[in-house]
Order: sequence, then C-alpha cells, then structure tokens
Amino acid sequence: MGFLGSDVTPLTLSVQNVDANILRVKLGASGRFEVPQSLFQNTGQGRVQGNPKYGLQYSAQPFGFAVTRTGSSSPALFNTAGNRFVFKEQYLELTSSIPSGATLFGLGEYTSNVGFPLRRDGIPYTLWNRDQPPAVPNTNLYGSHPIILDVRDGGLCHGVMILNSNAMDIEITSSTLQIRAVGGVLDLYFFMGPGPMDVLNQMTSIVGRPVMPPYWSLGLMQSK
Repeated sequence: MGFLGSDVTPLTLSVQNVDANILRVKLGASGRFEVPQSLFQNTGQGRVQGNPKYGLQYSAQPFGFAVTRTGSSSPALFNTAGNRFVFKEQYLELTSSIPSGATLFGLGEYTSNVGFPLRRDGIPYTLWNRDQPPAVPNTNLYGSHPIILDVRDGGLCHGVMILNSNAMDIEITSSTLQIRAVGGVLDLYFFMGPGPMDVLNQMTSIVGRPVMPPYWSLGLMQSK
C-alpha cells in the first residue's frame, strides 16, 4: 500500500494557455472530482493574443515543473523540482520553492495576529469552512479562498489559485510553499499580474466578476 495508501495512476498533466497572462496546469486522473467549470463565467477562450507572459518547464522523471515569467532572470514563480510530490486517493501534496524575499498574501478567511502578509513559520493555514467567531487569531473561519498573491523583490506580482473544493492545508516556510488536499485534483491557475489589481482582474475573469448589491439590500447586518 505504501505511505498513506497506494498511488493513484495513471496521472495526467494538462497545460492550457488561457490567455497571454493566465496559465492553467492540472494534475489529475480520470474519475476524480473536479470543481465544475460550469460554475464560472470563464472569459478565457484558450486563444493567446500576443506573446505569453509565462513559460513552463517540465520534467517527467523525476517529476517536476516550473512556471517562469517571460524575459525575467529572477527565480521561477512556482518550482516543484527537488520537492516531494504525492498523489494518493485521499491525500495530495505538491511543494514549490519560494524565495525568502517574497511577500505572500491571501488564503482567507481567517483573523491574523501579524497583519496582512502570510506567516512563513511552517504552521499550516487550514482551508475548511466553519462557524468560528473571528476573535480567535490564526484559525479558519467562514470561507475559504485558495488564492495566493506573491509579491517579489522589485514589486512584480503574480497569483496562484488552487481550484480544489476539498479540505486543504497550505504550509509556508522561509523557502517553500506546500499544498496538501484530501481529494480531487491539483488544478492550478497562474496569473501573471504584474500588479495586484491585474492579478485580481485576471482571477475574476476565471471565477466571475463581483456583483454590486442593490441599494435596498444594504442594511443592518444579521449574522444568523
């Protein structure tokens, strides 16, 4: 059986150039649950206008891939080379090396006691919705938002979205970012930015744009 059960095989790596600023990399197997694409108002049609702002390097044995920014000599935006990769029936693990100088944001919903940047102390961020009052710091709350905004030295930004509806842990250290999920597939979207508002614009082109609520619906908040 091996560690945590037998490996899921065969695995398929699929790559989609959504547009010049959005790259999709999916690792999965037939018959596994995926978040239905019908939920999203996806404006990306797979046609790249102009040169892509990203590059992908891939190795089959040992398995690994790296996403880079075109024309940049800086470290890869996401690089799994040299890190453990696990794909079991009920446990998925993928790790990327991250420069120590990067500043990461995202992964709501939680109340942080250190401000907006994500901690890089190896304590996992748990993405599992529960009715936990926000008075308790560094615990998972009402919602899960599996997207990370990565700001590198010099101010260039990119985003990584993990499209998986299972319970997840994201563990971040000074040198790595590890994704752990209990099911589904590893469906990753990379948004090239280069600014934070660009990343958000690219993300909402996939998941759908926010809708302004009608004026008459705004009033006294009733939690229950």
